[in-house]
Amino acid sequence: MKTSEEIRARRKNRAGADFSAPASTIPPVDGGIEHPYNTNIFSLLEMTEDPSHHLPEGYFFMRCEVPYSEPAIKRVYTFFDLQNLYLSVKAAWSMKYPNFDPIALSECVTSKFKDWALTGIRLYTGVHTAEKNLFWHNFWNRKLTFHKNADRRVDVFTTPLHYNNGVPSEKGVDVRIALDLVRAARLNRCDVVVLFSRDTDFAEAAKEIRAIAYEKQRWIKIASVMPDHPALKRGIDGTDWIRLSKSEYEGCIDSNDYR
Repeated sequence: MKTSEEIRARRKNRAGADFSAPASTIPPVDGGIEHPYNTNIFSLLEMTEDPSHHLPEGYFFMRCEVPYSEPAIKRVYTFFDLQNLYLSVKAAWSMKYPNFDPIALSECVTSKFKDWALTGIRLYTGVHTAEKNLFWHNFWNRKLTFHKNADRRVDVFTTPLHYNNGVPSEKGVDVRIALDLVRAARLNRCDVVVLFSRDTDFAEAAKEIRAIAYEKQRWIKIASVMPDHPALKRGIDGTDWIRLSKSEYEGCIDSNDYR
């Protein structure tokens, strides 16, 4: 039975290519993040000592050194997990209710980068039913309707909150955001995805977007926005963290009060 070293040598001699190239030789998606599914091919072969499990004849991998073409002007989509954002600014700066303007926040973050152009704004939240909580039902419907009508780039997704022993919870919002994140990248609708959330579950969506960038050989960046506060130490893994100062936030407070 051949050892993994013998299999390695046999493969190298047959194809004339060095399969021992480390995963880091695969071009990163955005200045340092490797393709999330890239695995050195011999780590797969070494899972078994049976040489009959090798790849078919003529099937080999080559090193890929082709850089992704970075767009001169980058189309930006922002995605708002509205409830998560509110909980973050409440924890950081004791905001009493969701007083932010998502359009202004999108423009604030986009303006930090001279080659970013805001092209889409997506708003997501669960909403109380009128029977359960008329105040918040009316608040969110007024607020979201206003933003939708104020800017043609805005799209809104809402779903009724679910109640367990009277305690409300969102169902399906995170899944909808993740699906829309991936769809926007896959359909080449944007070059930069900016997520206003600190929900760590979105790390898997970030991984999938990096996989799409690798497969499509496209430059794609994914970032997450978080309040700049010592108590909030981490953003979403696999994303660029953009910290929002209190003064920047206060400059994006909604001039309307929907309460």
